[in-house]
Amino acid sequence: MKNINILIVDDSPSFILYVKELFSKNGYDNIFVTYDKEMAEKILKENKIHIILLDIELNTISEGFQFGEYIQIHYDLPVIYITGKNEDEIKQLIHNRNKNIPFYGLLFKPFQFSELEVLMENALKNYLDIKIKKHSYKRILEFIPQPAVILFRNRILYYNNTFKEFIKDVFSIENIPSDIAEIFPDLNLIIKEFNQDFQEKYEGYIEIQSFKIKIELLYLEKDSLQIIFYPEKWNITKSKSIQVEKFSFIIEIMNKMMEGVFILNEKREFIFVNPMFLKQFQYNENELIGKNVKILRSSRLPYRFYIQIWREVEQNGFYEGKIYLVTKDGNERTDWVYMNKIYDQNKNKTYYMGIITDLNQKLKQEEYLFYLAHYDELTELPNRRYFNEVLKKEIYQSKRNSTRFALIFIDLDNFKKINDNYGHLIGDKVLQFFAYQLQQSLRKTDSIFRYAGDEFCIIINQLENTHSLIPVLEKILNITKVPFIYNDYKIYLSLSIGVAIFPDDFLLNYQDSLKLQEDEILSKLIQIADKKMYEAKKGGGNRYRFYSEALNQYSLFRETLNQNYKDILEIYFYNILNQNNQLVAIQPIALIKEQFKNIKNNDTFLSLYLESNEEKEKLFLDKLLEEFNHNSSFIKELVNQNISFYFRFSSKIILQKNILQKFLQWNSNIIMELIDREMQHLIQYHSTYLKYLFKNPVKVVIKQSIYNPLFSFKNIPMDNIFAIKPEIRKNLYKFSEEEQIKLKIFLENMTVFKLPVLLEAGSEEDLSFLNQYNYNYYKNKVNPFRFDELKSILHKNIAK
Repeated sequence: MKNINILIVDDSPSFILYVKELFSKNGYDNIFVTYDKEMAEKILKENKIHIILLDIELNTISEGFQFGEYIQIHYDLPVIYITGKNEDEIKQLIHNRNKNIPFYGLLFKPFQFSELEVLMENALKNYLDIKIKKHSYKRILEFIPQPAVILFRNRILYYNNTFKEFIKDVFSIENIPSDIAEIFPDLNLIIKEFNQDFQEKYEGYIEIQSFKIKIELLYLEKDSLQIIFYPEKWNITKSKSIQVEKFSFIIEIMNKMMEGVFILNEKREFIFVNPMFLKQFQYNENELIGKNVKILRSSRLPYRFYIQIWREVEQNGFYEGKIYLVTKDGNERTDWVYMNKIYDQNKNKTYYMGIITDLNQKLKQEEYLFYLAHYDELTELPNRRYFNEVLKKEIYQSKRNSTRFALIFIDLDNFKKINDNYGHLIGDKVLQFFAYQLQQSLRKTDSIFRYAGDEFCIIINQLENTHSLIPVLEKILNITKVPFIYNDYKIYLSLSIGVAIFPDDFLLNYQDSLKLQEDEILSKLIQIADKKMYEAKKGGGNRYRFYSEALNQYSLFRETLNQNYKDILEIYFYNILNQNNQLVAIQPIALIKEQFKNIKNNDTFLSLYLESNEEKEKLFLDKLLEEFNHNSSFIKELVNQNISFYFRFSSKIILQKNILQKFLQWNSNIIMELIDREMQHLIQYHSTYLKYLFKNPVKVVIKQSIYNPLFSFKNIPMDNIFAIKPEIRKNLYKFSEEEQIKLKIFLENMTVFKLPVLLEAGSEEDLSFLNQYNYNYYKNKVNPFRFDELKSILHKNIAK
């Protein structure tokens, strides 16, 4: 089993690396990994994959499941789902799945590798069983030159013509009885022992009319088995074997054709249909074989339409053209049919063979040719040729409707170094990664193109306010904060962006711009955007530039803000108090200084650059340590009073040992707030580091949803749990009666587990509501305090 090809699709890079390493340790070498659907499909098209492990969520909780069903339908492969959600969260999803698609299993994170391996073995076995069942039993028998039957509970279900001839010659029986024991009494005991021993296959002998016959039993499915007889005294001619082998080969070819294939006898009854034909018309083989072809006629059309088709077949020997047919459930189809009149070798019998092509497939072929001409094969984005067409139309629409649009020109900084250092294969993967991230970052209405090489263009239409481009450009630059991960490679990108706006950047009044031709405007726009992109690159990259100097101030201010981030921040604190209103911990936060809040009178613009991310968190921590050093005597006083430092960091920051040590050097107690799934992630993937944390004066506050089952605390020392914090997304005083009841039940459960509870008050009204609940600590977020204000609070706390 270890030589199978496994594809892992999960949008968590850390989980992908973990699972890949896990497979490698257990002797599995043929592992393919990817983080999105598009790259998964590319791998499926280029490689022979045996089984897929798929994150049930991907971008949303249902998207992975839908993609899994898509894979099973289009690639016919077994899919095992993996999820970090609990059973209740995905119960409805599983219930609503397509029951006609096989379900091969679901694994909850965290899991043991042995669980995964057993699930894969069962999935592959079930997959093969289903594949066998998909083939008609009758067809299986026709491939066998020896006498053969298929039994269901000892009753003869199917038999081939060779078996019928054998029974007729040996026993002089014309009609085959339904019970196999009527012909071969010795088989009863053999079949019974075969079923009791749970064997897959059996070979032995039975005695008939004083001579022995070798038999072979093969298990097919529950209560069903196949028996092949090998009678030595009843020889099958070599020519017959060759004919059967030739027939089998032709059948195999037709079964693999992507068009529907059918053969009719002289009565125009189906005697053969391939799997694609069955799929097209939604029938099982047994429902069509022996039925007249008129079963597919459309009642909407007169009989003369079909009579004319048959008249051409009889007169000319063939027919080619459009045909209207209906599926089993009554849906009408428009197809293209090729049908020929054929005869057997002696020209005694007439047959009709036809090939059905879905007209939609022909249209898809035309669409595919259009795709090849207008789309980039690597990134699957529209190409330069299509870009020019769309841009011309956008210019025309803008002139006609007096609207504004923007052209964004993007170039990847130092992309040549990526190709030189990692190879062109990795370079191509990086381009695919960036194209995908662009699509995920922007709206569906924004048009994205691969212009050339590592250059990309975006058209933002219906632009009412040029300032609204700032969030768009920030989203694009945020892509650089997500590394591209491929096997052992981890690559961060840098982007240079130039922006041109029509008609604003033409320095003409609107009426004058209307006089310009589309080609002139197109050339000028590209020239402006390209020039500004190179200005951004010369400025150091990873920035954007506008043609308008007024808009450029936003870009320049952003760069200044990033470089001098600490200078515009001021450290404040939230207080964590017990039920007696005594201070037990402080949570530092960063707020914008008053003198910076009115820059450009745009708080929204400022907040755009203060979003939480790893880089900004580090800058905040630098600012915090700077303030700690400046107020060192007060910090020591806090430590002496056993006041803890309370932090809410991202997982990436928590895992950086050197950052934690900077605060531990103050001999302080540290409290870290973690969402329950973050805690589970640490337990599963970073257990050694977690043990290191708990050896220090570090405690955790676990943020737990009141609607989910309780988090498992068995892997966390109780002494290291400061409190459980219910995850609440609105003010306490706004809770409905039902929500209040759920919260109270949650708090009672915590009491049963003897776990302290931390509540959060975000308003004065929340503070007045606290006494309704059973809690140990509360966080006061109503008024954050500065250092000097915190000193007076501490002194009051000591007095208490």
